[in-house]
This record gives sequence, C-alpha cells and structure tokens, in this order.
Amino acid sequence: MTYKYNPFAAAYPSDRGPLGKIFQPVIDFRTYLRAGHMLLMFPLGIAYFVLLVVTFSVGGSLIWTLVGPIILLAVLFVSRWIGDFEALMSGYANGSTVRRPPSRLEGVSNFRSQVKVRLVDPTTWTGVIYLFAQFPIGIGAFVGLVVSYSVIGSFIFAPVIGVFNDEPIHIISDMGWTYSVDSPVTGLLLTPIGLLGLVLVSHMVLAFSSLHGWWAKLMLGSRSNRVSSRPVPSPTPTSDGPPKPSTSAEAIAELTAREQEVFMLMAHGDTNADTAEELFISEGTVKTHVKRVLSKLYMRDRTQVVVFAYEKHLVIPGAYEVASLENRSYGG
Repeated sequence: MTYKYNPFAAAYPSDRGPLGKIFQPVIDFRTYLRAGHMLLMFPLGIAYFVLLVVTFSVGGSLIWTLVGPIILLAVLFVSRWIGDFEALMSGYANGSTVRRPPSRLEGVSNFRSQVKVRLVDPTTWTGVIYLFAQFPIGIGAFVGLVVSYSVIGSFIFAPVIGVFNDEPIHIISDMGWTYSVDSPVTGLLLTPIGLLGLVLVSHMVLAFSSLHGWWAKLMLGSRSNRVSSRPVPSPTPTSDGPPKPSTSAEAIAELTAREQEVFMLMAHGDTNADTAEELFISEGTVKTHVKRVLSKLYMRDRTQVVVFAYEKHLVIPGAYEVASLENRSYGG
C-alpha cells in the first residue's frame, strides 16, 4: 500500500484562510504547547542519553557474565516504556496519536517468548535510536527557542526597557550600523520588528514540531499500516426479508474489538501470518480468533467471510486502504 503522511496537516488546517494560516499560530495556545514540548526535550534528552550510554556500557562490559545480559534486557524494556511516554507527549503536542505496539503480546504469556519477540521487533531498536537522537535534537530546540524568544521579547518590549534604563542600549548590526534605544519612542520603532519576528518564530515552532511528530511516528509507531481503529460497519439492509443470523447486524455486534479487526483482515484476504504481523499477536491467537469469528457469524470458511463482507458492503474495493490512510494521517 502506498502511504503518504503530511506532517503539517494538523499545524495548518485546510479550513483556515491565508491570513489565518499566517497569523493564527501567534495566538493559538497549541503553538506555545509545542514550544513547551520542545523545551522539555532538552532535559529529557540528556536523561535518556545518560541512561542509555551508562547501561549499554556497563551491560556490554559485563556481557560474559549473568549481570550483563540482564542489564541490557532491562534497558530495552525500560526504553520501550519511555517510548510509550514519548509517543504520548508527541501525540498530545501535535494533536494526534502515535500508534504503538501493545506492551504485552496477546497470546504470548511465556517470558522467554516475550523477550524473543521484543528483540526481533524493529520498533524496539528504532525506539532506542529515537531516544539517543533526542539529546542533540533537544539541545538544538532549546537553544533555538531561548535565543529566538529572548531577542523577540527584547524588541517587543523595547519601549518599556527604554523607560527603565538610564543608559541607552546599543543594537549593533553586522552591516556596521548601530541603533540606540534611549527613550520609549526610539524603542517603539523596534516593536513592529519584534512582532514580525514573533510570527516567523511561531511558524518555525509549528514546522519543527510537525517534523518531530513525523519523526516520532516513523521511529516509535507500530509497523502495522493497515489496521484501522474504526469499528466494523453494520451490514446494509436487504430486501430479501429478515436477515439470517449470519448476516444480521447483531451478529457483527457480538464480535469483540479484536475479533472485528480479525474479521476485517479476513475479509481482505489476509492469511493468519499476515494478520498476526498486522495486529502484533501470535499466529496461534489469530487462529483462535478466526474460529470464534466463524462460529459467531455461522460461517464455514474464509471464503464465506469475504463474500459476506462484499455483499453487505462492509468492504468496498480500495476503500480500506483509503480508510487506513486517513486513520494514520491523524495518528491512528
């Protein structure tokens, strides 16, 4: 399936006009929420970097002992939980949701199996890379915001500064000229420049935060692209009299949320292995769900599921891919 994600969709909604897209970010509280998230990246990035460097160094040096592997496995699981926290923060700041693999694998209760699956799950390692990258990203975001807002604030409030300062303030340009603020009037001339800078920095915050949200989805998000959180739609009524138990909306409603996901993937012809990979569950658990779906819908096999879904317009050719794309565009 072709997938294209627009990281700026939430920052610049299509219902805003040209002026709204230019000036709305200045007064939108989400701009400053995103700025706060960017500032928070700095201390968290340092903490992540120190944690990972120390634990990987100690665990790697003791790899030939019993303690080393335990430390390395522990930091992988801790990084998984930190990734959940980071996905939650990034999703909240950007008004979306980063869909994460489940913390515990359904149908895999053995701890050794849990560890094995975590080690081969690419999200585990991309999450570690994400946490390492938060250190330089956090430094850049913190320095950029502090410097930008400090300069803008001094320009906007230059008239006030001119009132309370006894000595003039000199602003030296790289081009060689100097501007002195020695009174509220001379300071007032800098206020429009500061307001213009505030607009520019607000857009820079939106751009950085949106790109960081895309980065978080790429590194922390589930590898599954097709699973939609939307419920299975009710079958369209027919004119052939009352529906049979296997074709009634009540039968569909009896399916659990997980069984509905399995049902929709079955309706699109996915195998048990494909479904297990999409839902991040064991193949044995998929077989159990398939049996329950067939039993609740009074169906014999997968073919009947596919025919039923297409006859009742639960599946429209090409529509599922579009629905999944829309769902992921908003973080699903």
